[in-house]
Amino acid sequence: MTDKCVADAIRNNRITIYLVGALTHAEDESAPAVESVRYFFHLMIRTGILLVLHTIFNRWLMGVSHLPQQSYQQPFIFVELIKNLGILQLLLLASAGVILTCYRPLWQSWSAFDHGNALRWFIILVVFIAAWTFSTYDYNLYFNQGHYIDRVLLLILIPFIFWKPVFVFPFVLLLASIVWQFDYPLVGQYPWTEMNYVVGVLTFFGAAFLLKVLIGNRNISDFVFILCCFIASFYFCSGLGKLRINWITHPHLNLLIFGAYANDWLAFLEPSTIVFISEKLAWSNLPLMAFTLLVEVGAIFLLWRRTLLLVSLCGFILFHSGIFAICGMLFWKWIVVEIGLLVFLLGRKRIQSIPIFTRGHFMLSIILIGGYNIWFNPSNLSWFDTRLTYSYRYEAVGESNKRYPLSSRMFTPYADMFTLGNFHYLNQHSQLTHIWGVTGNRVLADKLLQLNLPDQIYALEQEMGKIHFNLDKAARFDDLITRFIGNLNVRRSKRTWLSWLQAPAHLWSFPRDNTFKAQEQITKVIVYQVTSLYDGKQYLDIRKRVLREIDIPLLPIPPG
Repeated sequence: MTDKCVADAIRNNRITIYLVGALTHAEDESAPAVESVRYFFHLMIRTGILLVLHTIFNRWLMGVSHLPQQSYQQPFIFVELIKNLGILQLLLLASAGVILTCYRPLWQSWSAFDHGNALRWFIILVVFIAAWTFSTYDYNLYFNQGHYIDRVLLLILIPFIFWKPVFVFPFVLLLASIVWQFDYPLVGQYPWTEMNYVVGVLTFFGAAFLLKVLIGNRNISDFVFILCCFIASFYFCSGLGKLRINWITHPHLNLLIFGAYANDWLAFLEPSTIVFISEKLAWSNLPLMAFTLLVEVGAIFLLWRRTLLLVSLCGFILFHSGIFAICGMLFWKWIVVEIGLLVFLLGRKRIQSIPIFTRGHFMLSIILIGGYNIWFNPSNLSWFDTRLTYSYRYEAVGESNKRYPLSSRMFTPYADMFTLGNFHYLNQHSQLTHIWGVTGNRVLADKLLQLNLPDQIYALEQEMGKIHFNLDKAARFDDLITRFIGNLNVRRSKRTWLSWLQAPAHLWSFPRDNTFKAQEQITKVIVYQVTSLYDGKQYLDIRKRVLREIDIPLLPIPPG
């Protein structure tokens, strides 16, 4: 062999060793600067592969699990899911299944990971949150299906995941298929923000598991690292959004309680009590807003120090507690995940043994969290709070012509959409603010602070308001009400035997009046838009408009 051949062989062997090292290398903090640079490059490669695996898996998951609307009218979602895969995908999956069944790394237990038992309990916690929520929801009166077998399958998969981590994949696939039913018929209105967080934890673990299967590395530091970046991105996105609109210079956070109250948060209280609470909150507007920015914007520094990670997680939990107190928006799923991560990190001092607090990790975390739209795509929750709210109320007309108020909770499992009240497309008139009295327009927000008379509001509607009416979306809304209430007339109840174990709501609301309790069949539903104004002293409903009158065909009631 010539000297040139020997040199080429050595060089090729070094390249092979270098690439393998990029996937398996662990940093020695005492290594010289050159070694640290090389480790940072290795970390980028491993993280890049993890992100690519997650992107491929997540896109495939969301595409395959998003079943056609007619699929949810059938009794078994999992059967429709199999049909939706198509012959080609089924053949490919079946072939892969046969091959992988014999591939032992795929069936490895949790002990194959470092800190495997603790990791198992953390993932089981996240799985339980999702399974609890989507196995105990009320009967879906729109599709007239309970999908009980699918709910039970979701619960059955929990012990299988406890046994082997590979069962996370069928769980997430079935979970996403169940959740997508709520995208119909009001396409795009299901509030995915809360669930994207939970599903994201599981899909990132799935990607980390695939990487483990491919390279056999026991270390879980890359998963913990990417998980921390993923969580931080949800807060940093909103914090950066608030900085961009100069949010803190509009210190009126206390006004949010009026928007929430208009949509039934604390509806059992008198308006004067809400005014009193708002006035007391006004004194703490700036400290609360400063704390919000500190928590959200500060999330980008989450991995600077171990202590900062722990403090940030506690800050997130405290932040959500404050949000719930003001507006009834309970991110309990996020809170439980973050408590679970705290326990995982503090147990047996894992936070000290998992090497994610190096200079390289911190530099890369800035890139990942700062580039959230590329990697994680969280929702930007930033706006200005105002004194003006447009909300929606619902009234049922019975066969006897007696009228009954319908609360948002009447429409479970679609209640979150009714509590948000994002139905501006029903309104053929100009309106100024969005859901819960918020706006992204600083000029409008400032003008509304100066107006305290109904006539001034009406004039501003003509000057700056927009008409959002959409005939197609209004027809879809009518379809939801018609089918939902029509099936309620027949069933008389939307409760199931699993409803008694129902998970806490994401958006809390309370009935304003004695609501409908299936006293008689409903023949019509009237939808009102109520315009509410806090004039600086009182909170008043200044206008009530009829937007829709939806006739409900009476369906034959089966005997018995």
